[in-house]
Amino acid sequence: MSFSCFRTVQQNIVDQVYDANSEAGSMYSGSGAPPLCSSTDLPSSSGCVVCFQQFVYAVCFDLLKNVTLVMEGGGQTIDFTKSDCPSFSDTNEKADLTGVDTGASKWWLLLLLLVPVIISLLLAAWKYGKYRNYLRAQPAVDSSEPNPEDECPV
Repeated sequence: MSFSCFRTVQQNIVDQVYDANSEAGSMYSGSGAPPLCSSTDLPSSSGCVVCFQQFVYAVCFDLLKNVTLVMEGGGQTIDFTKSDCPSFSDTNEKADLTGVDTGASKWWLLLLLLVPVIISLLLAAWKYGKYRNYLRAQPAVDSSEPNPEDECPV
């Protein structure tokens, strides 16, 4: 699952998004101001959504390489550029161009770093406990009594 994101150069209302090489119809059609991206769901298969987050974005699902995307608004073609994807409501994170939720990968990375640290601390505490038990099991040596093995033969 991958998403392609495009941002309008000038802030316009986008009425239609379609493939100039296809007669299959519009990939998006709407009227009026687009909704905020934070209140918009990701597009369904072979479609696009248009939303606003500082700029007007068109986010399309699984675009083929031979697609020539066209945006229109107010009867005129709108200039746009390929861009990073905006934040969406279902993840509240940015979707990257591969469709992988980058927020989830950050949590997994943090978890992968913390688990070995916690295991190391637990092992160190366990070994320290074993060492203390070993020292307690050793007979106490009284340094005031002479040790017969330390005496020198005359």
